[in-house]
Amino acid sequence: MSYFYTLSRLKKIKYILNITPYVLLIISFTTNANNNFIISPQGNNSQKINIEYSEPIRLLTLIKDAKEIRQAKKTSSTYWLGSSLSKLIQPQKKQDLIKNLKQLSIKHERSQPLSISFSNNAQWVEKNIHNTRIITPIDIDKVRLNKNHNPLLKGGYKLTLANRPNNILILGAINKPQKLLWYPRKSASYYLQKIALIDDADKSNVIVIQPDGIKTNHPIAYWNNQHINISPGSIIYVNYKSLLHDYSILNNMLSSILINRTL
Repeated sequence: MSYFYTLSRLKKIKYILNITPYVLLIISFTTNANNNFIISPQGNNSQKINIEYSEPIRLLTLIKDAKEIRQAKKTSSTYWLGSSLSKLIQPQKKQDLIKNLKQLSIKHERSQPLSISFSNNAQWVEKNIHNTRIITPIDIDKVRLNKNHNPLLKGGYKLTLANRPNNILILGAINKPQKLLWYPRKSASYYLQKIALIDDADKSNVIVIQPDGIKTNHPIAYWNNQHINISPGSIIYVNYKSLLHDYSILNNMLSSILINRTL
């Protein structure tokens, strides 16, 4: 069952959402598929809402509409740092990366920890990365105040208003991707002390993808360690070291694909 409502009747959505928590709610302005958008107003794993507009819209309009729907549910405040806008197309190099990881897993099957690590990362990417994220601020105040952050959108996008998570994700040169509880004022080196790195892990630097999709390098060795706080919902990517094999291209591809993960 689906429901069709114009945005002028959003006051009724609160009632509909309360009695139909498991249906796909469709709010429709027109039947123009060229201006069709998907909204996840309560996080990536929540109920998805399809909205169709009669013409292309500004990002600010989409955010306002999603925020109004979210408020109708009386959920917690939006985690703007982790909110995201994505194109409804698969990242260009996703399949190439998965193929490469599977081939490396077979190639290094005599080194079981390395082979398993490649295989598990391939499975995680295949399962969790679906759309191509647009690196742009979603914070409603930033979008309102800067016209460069308020582009005109013509369909084929997904807007996610994230909930603030209580964990961080670690993957790369470890046995398998895993989540750890997030703690305030803790750096990457703190979290890495809690997991086992494989022998082929680079123990000098890791890549951190913050919830807004920004990718930065974090030194973690005793000789270059810098304390850099990590936000909840961040990803720590542990590089594969390139002492015997040059994994620099793989590290860049994998960490770049992770930008497309949404909360």
